[in-house]
Amino acid sequence: MECSNCNKSYEFRIQFKYGATRQLEYRLGDKIIWGYNEVGEPNASNVKVYGISSKQECPFCHHKEQNEQFNEFDIYLKDDVITHFDTMQDLKDYFSGEGTHKLLSE
Repeated sequence: MECSNCNKSYEFRIQFKYGATRQLEYRLGDKIIWGYNEVGEPNASNVKVYGISSKQECPFCHHKEQNEQFNEFDIYLKDDVITHFDTMQDLKDYFSGEGTHKLLSE
């Protein structure tokens, strides 16, 4: 995340429900774990997953992000690997199915 006040970058957590739904921690480039209490579709080639974070506070200047765009995210997976994330583009993408993910075409 880049702070909108001091422009410094910092790490933060985004929660999501896809794959094994236990309290697992992932980083970009990690492969999603499957096998118990799962949500989603294993081995889907291209998926966008709904992610949400708590209010973010910059560890450098302690500015609290108030803009909602910094709370909801699209997390992108390719063959079960987390490739990148971005601020959410359209919440309607998650209105069907389980509400946790959307299969994307190639």
